[in-house]
Amino acid sequence: MMIHKSFFTVAVSLCLIGLCSCEHKPAHLQLGEEMVDIGTVLITDDPKAFEVELRNTGDDELIISDVETTCHCTTVDYPKDPIKGGRSVTLHLTFSGKEFFPSEMTREVKIYSNSDDSPTSFYFKVKVLSPNVASDTCGTYIQYSHS
Repeated sequence: MMIHKSFFTVAVSLCLIGLCSCEHKPAHLQLGEEMVDIGTVLITDDPKAFEVELRNTGDDELIISDVETTCHCTTVDYPKDPIKGGRSVTLHLTFSGKEFFPSEMTREVKIYSNSDDSPTSFYFKVKVLSPNVASDTCGTYIQYSHS
């Protein structure tokens, strides 16, 4: 009888120690990608939509308070509801090349949240071309005409 009581006491003590040693993780924003290549966009094209996955790897709810882009060429639709721990959501972005000269560019997107390392940034790159301009391998632009 005494052995069973001692075994029970040890088992309960080990369970309590295991529960106490669990570490609580605050909300943490993890990106699906830190660099997104959205390809080539013609100046005359409609805006190009793309997505980035966001994941809360913490235990607390992740709250996104704002998302900033480095230019007015990009719009963002981000989730306004809290993101539960372990869950993923999608950030929807749209890029318009209508106001650019032909070029290759990289743009930054900053996500402000209650994450422990806010703001979190990712980048996207895009090549903007004019319908009558082609690019050679040296990165210079060559004008050609349609005859």
